[in-house]
Amino acid sequence: MIEKFEQFKQRIATIQQQLDDEKRTAAAGVLADIRECVRLFGLTPRDIFGDAIAAPRRQRAPKYWDPVSGRTWSGIGREPAWIKGRDRAAFALDRSGSEPGDAAEAVVAPARTEPGAAKPAAKRRAAAPASVKRTTRRR
Repeated sequence: MIEKFEQFKQRIATIQQQLDDEKRTAAAGVLADIRECVRLFGLTPRDIFGDAIAAPRRQRAPKYWDPVSGRTWSGIGREPAWIKGRDRAAFALDRSGSEPGDAAEAVVAPARTEPGAAKPAAKRRAAAPASVKRTTRRR
């Protein structure tokens, strides 16, 4: 039985190698055809791919800074825990990118010391059942 299993594994490896070789050969032919068409018709990357490659996404500049951890937040998306429920003005960076002067007074909660420490709410959520089966009334 083990010999038969090993034979099947060997056949799979051989077929996979043949498939990879064939794919590489076909891709080379397709690429040569594409290059010929690009040269023949004078196409540009924008003609082929559209605006998808024209404007890469840029990273947003940070607007808020946490003096305890040194982390920043752009103000877009979900609030980080270190700023949630606090006055954002105390954590605001000015446009020159320097640290805010009075942000240290706004920090109320101490930083976590254990890397794996979970909040109590997170523990409760983890203990909750994953899904609840709902039934519908049949007529």
